[in-house]
Amino acid sequence: MERALQLLRPGGVMGFILPSKFFQASYGRELRALLSEQQAVWRVVDFGDAQVFEDATTYTCLLFLRKAPNPRLAYVAAGDWLKAQPDRPALLPDDLPETLVDGERLSGGPWAFGSAKGDKILRKIDSAGVVFGQICERMFQGLVTSADPVYILDAREVDKSVGLVTAYSREQERTCKLEIDVAKPLLKGSLHIRRYHIEEVSRYVIFPYQNGKLIPPEEFAVRYPNCWAYLLENRERLENREQGKMRHAGWYGYVYPKNLTLFEQPKILTPSIAQRASFSYDARGQYYFVGSGGGGGGGYGITLKEGDLSPLYVLGLLNSRLLDYYLQSISSPFRHGWYAYNKQYIERLPIRRINFDNPADVARHDRLVVLVEEMLRLQREKAAAEARLLDSRHDLARQIKRLDAQIDALVYELYGLTEEEIAIVEGRS
Repeated sequence: MERALQLLRPGGVMGFILPSKFFQASYGRELRALLSEQQAVWRVVDFGDAQVFEDATTYTCLLFLRKAPNPRLAYVAAGDWLKAQPDRPALLPDDLPETLVDGERLSGGPWAFGSAKGDKILRKIDSAGVVFGQICERMFQGLVTSADPVYILDAREVDKSVGLVTAYSREQERTCKLEIDVAKPLLKGSLHIRRYHIEEVSRYVIFPYQNGKLIPPEEFAVRYPNCWAYLLENRERLENREQGKMRHAGWYGYVYPKNLTLFEQPKILTPSIAQRASFSYDARGQYYFVGSGGGGGGGYGITLKEGDLSPLYVLGLLNSRLLDYYLQSISSPFRHGWYAYNKQYIERLPIRRINFDNPADVARHDRLVVLVEEMLRLQREKAAAEARLLDSRHDLARQIKRLDAQIDALVYELYGLTEEEIAIVEGRS
């Protein structure tokens, strides 16, 4: 694309059919910066997650560049039109609605194409807060074991009185009893990490570390004999990971041991891919989770810097309809309405600062914390009712829906949105 742009004469136009992922992906930063600096983007036809080609899953756009300053560009969202066609069309109609976008808003950062009113809302959200990354202590990915069938087992029974979990090993194709102190409850992306709650854990992971260091073999064998015996059964498999990279004394450890001391801290959790904001809170620091390479999409753990903002206040903002509107405007879409909730996107979310010298501002902060506490309680009750198929689960679902609307209303107030802007965010205008 860079070379084609160089070859154009002044005023010349070029058009490419290409993947649209570079609009948001980190690998597209240099290309976005180049096109933005030259104001070369003239027209974009974006098919979103609609599939253009029969034999490949791609996210396609038509990108037209003009070798002249283009202060405004035409953006056509063609995905919904394509998905509505009964047969695969050969041509694109000329009368699809287009939006004129301020080209000066494009930069090396992720591109978001919206209406002028949508851009105004995004700018208002930006101006009301500080980016999430600035209040985070760490935003870290989950475990990468390089031998999930060995380390990750399906829970059958947990007996805390004797400190053992009975679990099924897919590698050994049998059940075994493992010590709870070294077999940790494991979450797998959107399978377990949900909006304001965590699904009942169905998997455990063998975590052979303490205080970030691999437990020595002699100590491991004495303190956790069941788990050590299980690992010994799988020694050959574990040593041969990564072309024999683990043929040494630490053969039972992970190939890529990262963030080992961060899991047992209070943290906000999110899957890395979801259909809507699905942030939850691990208040006791009891959950481990897989990295982005794991089934279910993996996830992120987020610890906050010490400050006046309650983690539950931040949780309410992250799960709000408003900040999800913002994230989906800058994130990378996938088929069937899924979006990437990767670090590069969530760290850009504007978090509304609170003026703790202003009683009205403090009251809004505290009110949001109370609403989120109530939401967490209702979600726990609903999960228990669902497990027992109680009729009360239907009433709890209605209460959760009403409470969600109250949280959204308070967040709109915090960011100063008008009724017209709220209607745009909610898709009513």
